[in-house]
Amino acid sequence: MFLRLARSTQPYILILLMLAVGVMWFTVSIKTNYCNIPNISIFRWIDHLSEDTGLLARFTGLASLLLMASLVIQLNTKFLFVGQRSYLPGILFLLLSLLFYKTQHFHPIFWAGILLLLALDRLISTYRYDNLSYQVFDAAFLIGLAATFYPPLFFLLLFLLLTLPILRPFYWREWVMVFIGMAIPFYFTFAILYLFDKPESNHFFSTYIDLLTFSCHKLQTSTTTSIVLSFVALILLVAILHLLRMMGNIKILARKSYYIFFLLIIHLVMLYWLVPQVGNEIFILLAIPVSYIMAFYFQSARYTRLMLILFDILVISIVLIRYLN
Repeated sequence: MFLRLARSTQPYILILLMLAVGVMWFTVSIKTNYCNIPNISIFRWIDHLSEDTGLLARFTGLASLLLMASLVIQLNTKFLFVGQRSYLPGILFLLLSLLFYKTQHFHPIFWAGILLLLALDRLISTYRYDNLSYQVFDAAFLIGLAATFYPPLFFLLLFLLLTLPILRPFYWREWVMVFIGMAIPFYFTFAILYLFDKPESNHFFSTYIDLLTFSCHKLQTSTTTSIVLSFVALILLVAILHLLRMMGNIKILARKSYYIFFLLIIHLVMLYWLVPQVGNEIFILLAIPVSYIMAFYFQSARYTRLMLILFDILVISIVLIRYLN
């Protein structure tokens, strides 16, 4: 039932989706299970907004999440990761986000996620250029800017370096541009803080040392949530096996994009387990590549009753767990 709706490309699906997410966002009591990490952003009001539980913070969080979902859909429309235009990646992204993220107001991870999606757009677009591509710089700059909102993303520098050989022939200037692009947002942030004599400039660099010392609570789940997470993991495993089986039949750009998504998943999971400051909010970013992999399965696999049942159970269980926990 739900899969037929999700695979539809009718505009009313987006309206129904926004209404459903809005209801689920505002009808669940506030539960703060994320980590208020030290922030070096020059926009100090962002910190205050993330600590607020009022209507403005809730609307800002919802609008940011919906914008991320629209970018997830737009990327698929541009590069056809799942083989055709579909709202399914955005729908799955929202479902996974609502499962993992049990707060109902703003967090800087949303804006970092928006910048990460824009960076992925620029990065994947470099495949179409035979010569030196300055979009590599754009991608690095956007991820560096995202790291000023959410400092742990600084470690995605390694992710950028590993994706270049997948998409590009070797141009040493592009490798240099990665480091320059990542550094510029930090340079300007520090310069503005220093010129305006802000106290944050005195511990600018120590903030990144805190990444390895400031500990956040990790995912703690009830028995019910653990069952749902296991079910999601099972569907993801089936989707990965289906994707690997179909790799030879999809376009080269889409194939390389999935290699990048696998790399991103590995890096985000490593950040979660190895960097103490990373809390449960990182699952918002993890939902981006996972949603594309699962969408490819539900969009391209043979249409069976089992698939319909799996998707229905996924939707119903995530909705229920949102209210039961």
